[in-house]
Amino acid sequence: TKFYVEQSNFVMSQTVADYYNSSKTNNWYTKLWGEGNIHFGYFGDDIKSVIETWKRNPNDASIMSYPDAAQNSTKRLSLFGGINASSHVLDLGCGPGLSANNLLAMRDCASVTGLDLSSLHIEKAKQTAQVRGNNDRLQFFCGSFVDFPAQLLSAASKRKFSHIWTEAAFCHCAPSLDTIIKNCKQVLDPEHGRLVINDVIANRKPDADTIEYVYKRMRWDSLASTKDYIDILHKNGFKILLLEDLSPHFWLSYKMLAQNAKKYPKEQFQDLILKYEKTCESIARDEYGLINVVAQIDNRKNASKL
Repeated sequence: TKFYVEQSNFVMSQTVADYYNSSKTNNWYTKLWGEGNIHFGYFGDDIKSVIETWKRNPNDASIMSYPDAAQNSTKRLSLFGGINASSHVLDLGCGPGLSANNLLAMRDCASVTGLDLSSLHIEKAKQTAQVRGNNDRLQFFCGSFVDFPAQLLSAASKRKFSHIWTEAAFCHCAPSLDTIIKNCKQVLDPEHGRLVINDVIANRKPDADTIEYVYKRMRWDSLASTKDYIDILHKNGFKILLLEDLSPHFWLSYKMLAQNAKKYPKEQFQDLILKYEKTCESIARDEYGLINVVAQIDNRKNASKL
């Protein structure tokens, strides 16, 4: 059964919300990924050497910690995306608000608006903004990017967003990617609006192990490919400024998460360790990957036909 194709957007959204609202999910993200973090890491430009070092000694002090690598990924992508002090950013799939707060700290954005399906995440995001004193430039809404909530559309009607930011979120509703990109274009600055995307993709058909240990774990039916992204962005009138494969960093992220899990009593994360290790095998087979994309609205005549 093709879950995402046959089920309504409401049911799909509820499934994703249930996953992230779960106390079990929240527990392992907090312990293994770092407080507030639900994103993957970028471990430096010479990733081949970093991986070789990690294989010799996973505890080598020269290797970034997982939370630091995740923050490094955010910082790097924000630079490539051209986010600066004049930027009004919409963060889709904002999670507990860590990236939204970091974008303010790193790039001094004019404002960041976060949207997430998880009521637990939105509650945490608001609390973090208050603790950091960012309430004047941050706001958060609970809702879906497949069907933007009225509050978000109302805010966008008063001022379009300069950037739409997302990290590993569109993958949760990959069959609706075309709809999502259309929605994004409606709330972006029509002259220079940019999409700044980090997302999970799959360039090969999943084998039985990938379905069992990756797709079922994440409650996915299918994923977009790199080509899907290129085609859909062009179709909707965007020009691609950056497209890069982050699979080695993705592989090391899961290896490090599995290693983190092994620090706890065996019975606590035994099943998750197996799934993370199997995920690394899927990444090595190119059945599971990670990309960065920066795309800008293309105002050239007939741009959507290019």
